[in-house]
Amino acid sequence: MNSINIVPVLLGADLNSYSVARAFSEYCNAKSYAFGKYPLGATNHSNIVNFILEKGLSDDGVTVPLLIAFAKEHVGDELYLFGCTDEYAEMIIRNRDALSKYYFCPCVTAETARTLGTKESFYSMCEKHGIPYPKTYILRPDDTAPLSEKALGFFRSFYFLSLPSLPFSSLYFSLFIPFLFFVISFIFWTTSGA
Repeated sequence: MNSINIVPVLLGADLNSYSVARAFSEYCNAKSYAFGKYPLGATNHSNIVNFILEKGLSDDGVTVPLLIAFAKEHVGDELYLFGCTDEYAEMIIRNRDALSKYYFCPCVTAETARTLGTKESFYSMCEKHGIPYPKTYILRPDDTAPLSEKALGFFRSFYFLSLPSLPFSSLYFSLFIPFLFFVISFIFWTTSGA
């Protein structure tokens, strides 16, 4: 009986990459390869990851040939390619046609990514297919409609939670959530009499 050698290939070296590697390790005892710009402890010092340092990883012109050469060294293996940050996932999406000749790339096409990449078009697709989604009012600079609490659908004491739209980039999102937690904690602390 022939056994398939599953080889997860991860772009990124942080805890996200380690988590994907761990899932593959636990599920099918596969050892992952992680390409990263910096040797981070999560992947650089792991027994389940072969870490490969590549400073030019953000450049498609460096990364795509690197990944194709890696795939040619692993002919016969079943290669799975994951971008473990937004940047690398977008790179795989941009180069999916070239990379999918060598890798299984579990990502959407570039056209689908463009279609679903903004709230407005994402919500339009949800509406079209009957998928429930949080209702959002998209405020434009030239919009003159009065915005009341009732129209926006939130209570006065919590209006600050509904006004900020969540940023698209995970970097901004990761900075926004701790800030939001701080604001909520501060309000709770000041209003509870602590």
